Amino acid sequence: MKLALDWIADQRIEAARERGELRNLPGEGRPLVLEEDGTLPAEARFAMRKMLLSLKSAQEDGQHFARSIALLRLKRQRAGQPSASKSSAGAP
Repeated sequence: MKLALDWIADQRIEAARERGELRNLPGEGRPLVLEEDGTLPAEARFAMRKMLLSLKSAQEDGQHFARSIALLRLKRQRAGQPSASKSSAGAP
């Protein structure tokens, strides 16, 4: 029964979209705040929040790593040492 209701809902949403009834709604173009979705069970909200935090942490780690590499390259240049990419390019 749930599959039939999902199919009907999808068909109605698609028809409304084609008629343009879903344009210019409040919040259009802004990202959804999924962690505030009260229709999801608490376990699902918790899992999503945990996943989003881990993705954010991984992104911050990557940014920190990239900044560290850039800083080290700058320090090498200032010290008069060739960068690793230049020295390895001429190596056989």
